[in-house]
Amino acid sequence: MDWKKKLALIQTLTLLLCTVLLAVTVQQGREIKYLLSILDGRIENVYNQGSRIDCGQSGIMSELQRANSQIQSCALDTEVNTAARSLNGTVTLTMREWGENTQVYLTADQKGDVWTIPLTGTGTGSFTGSLALSLDDVSLCAEIHSGGTQRRESPGTWNPADQLPVVQSYGSGGWYDAAYEWGGLTVGTVFAELRTEVIEDPTFRMYGGSGTLLSEQPGTYAGNGLYEAKDWSADCEPTDIVFTFSCRDGKGLAYTFPLAEAEISGNTLAAKQSISAFASDTKQVTWEKE
Repeated sequence: MDWKKKLALIQTLTLLLCTVLLAVTVQQGREIKYLLSILDGRIENVYNQGSRIDCGQSGIMSELQRANSQIQSCALDTEVNTAARSLNGTVTLTMREWGENTQVYLTADQKGDVWTIPLTGTGTGSFTGSLALSLDDVSLCAEIHSGGTQRRESPGTWNPADQLPVVQSYGSGGWYDAAYEWGGLTVGTVFAELRTEVIEDPTFRMYGGSGTLLSEQPGTYAGNGLYEAKDWSADCEPTDIVFTFSCRDGKGLAYTFPLAEAEISGNTLAAKQSISAFASDTKQVTWEKE
C-alpha cells in the first residue's frame, strides 16, 4: 500500500472517530442537560420545602409569642385636634390576666420623641391612656407590673392617621375607558370611593413619571360615596402615568390617595396603549399650610 492510500485511510478513520466522538458528546450533553434539569427541580423542591418549613416555624413562633403574651389586644383610636395641629390618641390594652394591683405604663416613640404615661385600669382587664400624637408612626411598649413581677411587651407600631374617618372611609379607585395614541392620552372616567360625604375640595390629578402634573379636575359627587371626573385628555410622551385623589376634612388635614398607574410605551396608532388600573391603599396625610 503506497503512502497516498495510507493517508486516505488515516483520514477516513479520523473522520469516523470524530463522528463517533461528536455523537457521544452530543448524547452526553443531552444526558447532562437532563440530569441538570432533574437536579434543578430537586433543588427547587428542597428550597420550597425549606421555605414552607421556615414559614411554618415563623408561624409557630408567632403563635407561641402570642400565647405567652400578657397583652390580649391593643387598640388605638385617634381624632383631630385642629388647635394643636396634632392627633388625640386613646390607647386601650386588654390583658389576658390581671389583678387589683396590676399597673401598666406605656412608652410611645415617634421618630425619637419618647415619653411614658401610666394607663388607667377599668376593672375589666382593660387599661387606657391618652396621647398627643403627630402623623408619624408610633411604636408602643408596655411595662406591666403585676403580682410582684415586671415584664415588657411591645403591642407593635401604629400609624395614627389610619384611624381617621376619611382614611377609614376610603374604599377603592381607578379608571376606565382609557387609550393612548399619537402622543395623546384620553381617559373616560376616573373615580374614587369614599363612604363619607364629609370632605372638602375633592380633586383628581394626573401625573407623569417624573412627577410632573399633567392635568387636574375637580371631583363630582355621584352618590353612594362615589366621586368622579370624566373626559380627561392630556398630551404626553411615553411615560408612567399616576392618578391621585385629594381632599380635605375641614379640620386642617389634607389627604391624597394614589388610585392607579400605567406605563405608556410607543407613540403610534399601532402601539396603542392598554391601561391596567389597580387600587392602592397607599396614602399621604399632611397638615394644610397655615
